[in-house]
Amino acid sequence: MSVFTYINKYLGWRNWAVLTYNSVAENMFAFFYIALIQRTDFFHFISDFFVFFLFSILCTSYGFLINDLGDRELDRLHGKANTFSDDSHVKALLIVLLFLGMSIPLGLYFINRYFFLLLWIVWIFIGTAYSIKPFRLKERGKTGLLLVVMAQRVIPALMIFSAFDFFAQYEFIALTIYIFFRGFSSDVNHQVQDYDNDVKTSTETFAVQTGSSKARVVLRVSLEIEKVMLLACLIIFYFRLREVRFHDLSAIMLLPAGYLILYLIHFIKIIKKPSIDVNPFTVDGNNIFQFIHHTFPTIIVAFYLLCMLVYLDWRYLLLLFPFMIYRGFFSASRIRNSYPVRMFFSLFKKSGIFINE
Repeated sequence: MSVFTYINKYLGWRNWAVLTYNSVAENMFAFFYIALIQRTDFFHFISDFFVFFLFSILCTSYGFLINDLGDRELDRLHGKANTFSDDSHVKALLIVLLFLGMSIPLGLYFINRYFFLLLWIVWIFIGTAYSIKPFRLKERGKTGLLLVVMAQRVIPALMIFSAFDFFAQYEFIALTIYIFFRGFSSDVNHQVQDYDNDVKTSTETFAVQTGSSKARVVLRVSLEIEKVMLLACLIIFYFRLREVRFHDLSAIMLLPAGYLILYLIHFIKIIKKPSIDVNPFTVDGNNIFQFIHHTFPTIIVAFYLLCMLVYLDWRYLLLLFPFMIYRGFFSASRIRNSYPVRMFFSLFKKSGIFINE
């Protein structure tokens, strides 16, 4: 097996999910907000950013791989793909430990930052105990669910705050709550989707213990709290950054204003059709619910804040263009199929501007 094949199989876990299903990647806007607040030296920020991002990729890979290691037999029973299905237990274990080992030199870069070492140790313990016996926290119902959200979402966010010495009270609290519920929604949805398989194999997840119907209600409530908390974060951003102005206008104002409009549109859709599927994780989810949950915070907010950094310091163009490539800004198909573009053309069609021949 070639080196490229190894990289694609293990680091490129399930179509390179490590680059997207990653708390640090999902909440990258936090980095740019911190840079705007702290007005950190450009080269100092860039070096810290890239070291931490690579660190997060290796740590996330460790979490994914050790989960596959612990789920080999269960995935076989479920008929699901597993990275180690064709590997021996020893080989699989060595690969998992390799990724953990590669993350250590990068983590040591931040070792002197407040609470970083403690958070790192707690993350490794929970991330390991979640999947591996005798702990197997993923089968501990509510406790397991809360711990995995902490390990996959909250602790990585706290590590960002620690690595970048960011402890602003209001943002710290609001962002942590938002990230918790964003992760909580994702994991509850995952358990709801796996409900039938978990029942068959007597896997005691939160959804199995509470029942599918109650788990779906919890998911719905979590999604709404998540949206409200994102709005709260954007309002705080406005008050903290309103002195950054462009032609006498607050540069940050468009973010909370734009999100509020989207939130009202989504609310009107729910009122008009209470039975509408609001789940942003559905396969055919290229709608306003998916846009509010994923695209807006992950791409729009991060891009907007990064543009503000460029406005203040042109050198951030060195980060802007890689970000745009990474997030598919130059992909015609992604742009064409995005919710705003589809909504735009839908409105034009309804107005009669586009007439079928």
